Amino acid sequence: MPRLSNAWPGRGMARRWNPAARHLDAAQSAGRIRSGIVFSLMCPRVRVCKEMGLPKAFAVELRPAWRCARGMLVLACVLGSLSAEVFAQARPITAYQGTVGDAPVELLLIHDWQHDGMGGYLFTDAQRTPVPLEKTPYAEDESLHINVMGDARLPTTVIVLQPFVPGAKTLRGRSIDLRSRDQRDVRLERVTRFSSDPRDAYDGELLQGNADKRFYFRVHARKAQGEHSGRVGTITVFDRASGAPVQLLDGLDLFFYGTETLELVDFNGDGVLDFSVMPRRADDTSRAAEHRHYYRYREEAGGYGREPQLEVLAAQGVLKFGAGGHVSLRPQNGIDYRAGTIQWQHYRFVTPDTLELVSHSEERF
Repeated sequence: MPRLSNAWPGRGMARRWNPAARHLDAAQSAGRIRSGIVFSLMCPRVRVCKEMGLPKAFAVELRPAWRCARGMLVLACVLGSLSAEVFAQARPITAYQGTVGDAPVELLLIHDWQHDGMGGYLFTDAQRTPVPLEKTPYAEDESLHINVMGDARLPTTVIVLQPFVPGAKTLRGRSIDLRSRDQRDVRLERVTRFSSDPRDAYDGELLQGNADKRFYFRVHARKAQGEHSGRVGTITVFDRASGAPVQLLDGLDLFFYGTETLELVDFNGDGVLDFSVMPRRADDTSRAAEHRHYYRYREEAGGYGREPQLEVLAAQGVLKFGAGGHVSLRPQNGIDYRAGTIQWQHYRFVTPDTLELVSHSEERF
């Protein structure tokens, strides 16, 4: 780090290179000092300069830098919320159907191009639930060895595809049971490749990456050449016991986020997964709407429908869901960056259909 001299001209140089301001910003934003130094509440700017051996003249520059840093924090939050729209379904997904031995299967391979990794899901008629594939490094034209996480703690099977090229029309290989070492042939044919590349088009159904003991879900998405993001027009709910469709939600206009298009959560603690989706704006379909739509399962109605109670809350801020039907709301004006606090309102489904406010809390950062 360059050494500073008291002879430096104070304000101009301090604005261009001010490590003290950066140090204070990190401390205040995190709500703690990682270096272990505790700053005085009486005059934190002077205390920082003293601890770092900097001239006191630098203290006058800390407040503008701190304000600027907090502004950058707000900007980062905004950009984070926009990134989901801009990069909707940025990871290419290739859906395959075929057999492992004699058993029909569906394989989804998700290419994480940022890390040169391949992950996804395996779906079998025997289980009718998406089983995660462990994300694995790969090299084109070499064999891909990818673990099937049939157990949350240990892989149960490894699928070897050789040779392997992302998006290939056909895949051949072996499935090896890691306990018995039994091997079966794998034969797969590409059904649909979902890619956000504007040169690509697609029109097909995609399995969603979560299920419960009763249902699993698919969405139908399409994208024309020249477009960057896909559109979901229908959601189909399937019965896990029989594999038959039990509900079709159509006439939709939703953003496509691959296997995470449906954010599947049990909203009201009844043991059945509910979900939320992001609609597209009617006046600009390349952008997401302001608020998500929430669908809750109603036993008496025998299916999923919009949940107005949650949508009223979602219009006020950010929702977080907890176990047992707990819902927390952070209002849009609930963050005080100057005081370093976040206000929360806590609700709970006291019955599967009734949502009530139960408490408030404050979080410091």
